[in-house]
Amino acid sequence: MLAHHGREGGERLRIRRTEYGEPLRTPEPGERPIRVEKDQEFPPIKEGTEIDGGRYIIAEKIGEGGMGTVYLAERPNGLFDERGRELSDTVAIKFMRPEYLRNKTMVRSFERELGALKAFRDHPNIVKVTDEVQEPARGIVMEYMPGDLKHFVTEQWEKESGKIDESFVCTVGRQISSALETIHAGGIVHGDLKPENVFVKTAYPVGVGVADAGLAGIIEKVREVERPVFARDIKGEAPLHEKWRRENEEEKKDSPPFEGLTGAPEYLTPEYLHYGAKSGGRTERADLYALGTLLYWMLAKAGPYAHMQAKGRLDYMKKKIFEEPLSINMYTGHEEERTLIEAMIMTLIAKNPEARETLEWKGEHIPLKTASDVKRAIERVVEEGGFPVTDEFRFKKEFRAAESRTRKKERERMAGKKNRRIGQPIGPEIETVSDDLAA
Repeated sequence: MLAHHGREGGERLRIRRTEYGEPLRTPEPGERPIRVEKDQEFPPIKEGTEIDGGRYIIAEKIGEGGMGTVYLAERPNGLFDERGRELSDTVAIKFMRPEYLRNKTMVRSFERELGALKAFRDHPNIVKVTDEVQEPARGIVMEYMPGDLKHFVTEQWEKESGKIDESFVCTVGRQISSALETIHAGGIVHGDLKPENVFVKTAYPVGVGVADAGLAGIIEKVREVERPVFARDIKGEAPLHEKWRRENEEEKKDSPPFEGLTGAPEYLTPEYLHYGAKSGGRTERADLYALGTLLYWMLAKAGPYAHMQAKGRLDYMKKKIFEEPLSINMYTGHEEERTLIEAMIMTLIAKNPEARETLEWKGEHIPLKTASDVKRAIERVVEEGGFPVTDEFRFKKEFRAAESRTRKKERERMAGKKNRRIGQPIGPEIETVSDDLAA
């Protein structure tokens, strides 16, 4: 954490270093240091709580995740309507969990998230960070978007056709790969890419924003996975699943050592599930694996391992390590020949990490090693498919109607607010949107 230290009668700002010997973050000129005592209690954050001396006012809690809690908040903008009522802007504030503020490693991760998001604020497909708060807890202020991709796509499945157009899948895929391209260029791994962390910003032309860099990490040079992830003999050793079974029997355990794993198992690579963080699983290519899984889910209405009869989360992870993903053709009906987008998706989620690097397509070798490669491959799919990236989709009308309902509720809520001073209660209760904003 940051702390004040006196020196020769004066005070200077000094940064404590993490256990890795790296500074948490270089403070901005004039920035107040954060000092958290061991037994310090943090005041509860609830509706009406003033943040940073009234710059923001909490409306309600809308999500909670591994690193922190997200609240809907209002920022008084100094403007008033014709009736003299104070106007405000709606934002989302993500506060770091109080217990993590006492953990140097967690603070380091939170600082990294903040710096990364600030650096990427100009990218149209990355959720923008607009501000930073320090009281009553450390947090970041983000633009507020009410609808995530998971809920939006699920609603479309419930419509008459129950299917998502390949054109929409390509558009979303291209925008996410563009966001990852920028994130990776900044030396960051997203680490938790999934539909809940992609938000639909506009319907036509369709626009999405990648959110939640809470699990993002600086790309490190880690050792390559020395052993294949399949269950077969390795240098004379017993098959991995047999060795695993014996160890479980000897230690009387019914699950593998998954300690230290972060992220949704459906979107983690098999090698990461098997070997943990030391496998090199959290890399740029792991983000591409998650992207392939996301695109598979959009087209198939199910994940590539949904066919496994897993008995819970741990059993799912064990089975995913050793079993093959189900061909997407089983869902799309293209049994004789895959389309290019289907072939690209199956390549991105291949069991063998090396097999994910290149797409074999009609005698060609299409590289998929980087986010830039994936973006170009999707652009080629668009060209060969004959549909534009910003094609007008059949569900545009429904999504616009949903947007109109959201705006209407916002206007009604604002109209119901009383002329109040900063810090007074917000007023009418706001409808909870989703808890998928945090992670």
